[in-house]
Amino acid sequence: MKRSYMVADQRFVEKRKDLLHYVSGTLDRDLTVAGPISPDLYVSTTGTDSDFDVKLIDVWPDGYQQLVRGEPFRGKFRHSFQHPEPFTPNVVEEIRFSMPDIYHCFRKGHRMMVELQSWWFPLT
Repeated sequence: MKRSYMVADQRFVEKRKDLLHYVSGTLDRDLTVAGPISPDLYVSTTGTDSDFDVKLIDVWPDGYQQLVRGEPFRGKFRHSFQHPEPFTPNVVEEIRFSMPDIYHCFRKGHRMMVELQSWWFPLT
């Protein structure tokens, strides 16, 4: 991953149709998050495979969106990395995985955002 992507304002993806984002209210005190992040997704697709990219973002008071951690997950590996399985189209399935550790302080006045994408342009 290019270093510039890690500091790039993440607002450039806001108009994508494959994007979901969940934003907290404004924090009334500093909040430090440490350790792995473990998304638990319930998904379906019209195809037999899909990527699911989860990003944790620090939203600054001026609107700047700082990427804290992002991780792609290929759906066919949801049960095993050794034995990939296709999805059955239009059937909801659970995907659980762990992202690398973080140690980040969301400052008072900031907001936390979780963003879910079906592909991680421009990286994939």
